[in-house]
Amino acid sequence: MTAAPTSAPPQKHHPIWRRRAVLIATAIVFVYFVYPYFLPDRVLMWETTSINSGRASTGRATKAAKRFFDRTDLRGKTREEIVSLTGDPRKSSDSIYKHPFHPIERGVMVYRFDTGFYGWQFNIYFGDDNRATHIEHKWIH
Repeated sequence: MTAAPTSAPPQKHHPIWRRRAVLIATAIVFVYFVYPYFLPDRVLMWETTSINSGRASTGRATKAAKRFFDRTDLRGKTREEIVSLTGDPRKSSDSIYKHPFHPIERGVMVYRFDTGFYGWQFNIYFGDDNRATHIEHKWIH
């Protein structure tokens, strides 16, 4: 006795537009959420976003700046060396928050990364030889 031949169930083919939509959605998720973390912190820390009164640092930019200043030893470097390594604190960002949040002494180099609600201010102090002696990390709240 032979069994009756059975045919395979019909395969479902998704329309091409659905496959493309999934591919595009995956690419958007990758570019927005994953790709920035492949960038070096010294690049990501300058990221800004639009706010009501202009532009300000993003949350992930403030985190990148903190990681960068935690991991990078700037002591012993001149102002020019620091600017070439990190970027100019006045020109590298289009943020409206470039002035110090916390009071500073004359001659201190200030890097400020502020979302408008919170952020970090990094004060770089220099000795008589015009080389960085220490860096102060101050939370902005």
